[in-house]
Amino acid sequence: MLQPSGVEVALVYFRAGYTPDDYPTEAEWKARRLLERSLAVKCPSIAQHLVGAKILQRRGGLGRGPGATASAQAAQAAHRGA
Repeated sequence: MLQPSGVEVALVYFRAGYTPDDYPTEAEWKARRLLERSLAVKCPSIAQHLVGAKILQRRGGLGRGPGATASAQAAQAAHRGA
């Protein structure tokens, strides 16, 4: 769990962070890595966050094409509720 200032955090709710513009410096990326590596529940999960990204929606989504990975296909299936 995250414990900033000695207080345990069990849930991280992302209201922003959907585009690279939301991470202008290394400090923002470092904070995101800290959150992602914690045991706190993330809402949305990183897979759901990525699937909802506009750039991925414009490119036809995850899990398609010759470079598709199993994790990308799993993220797409989770987004569809499969």
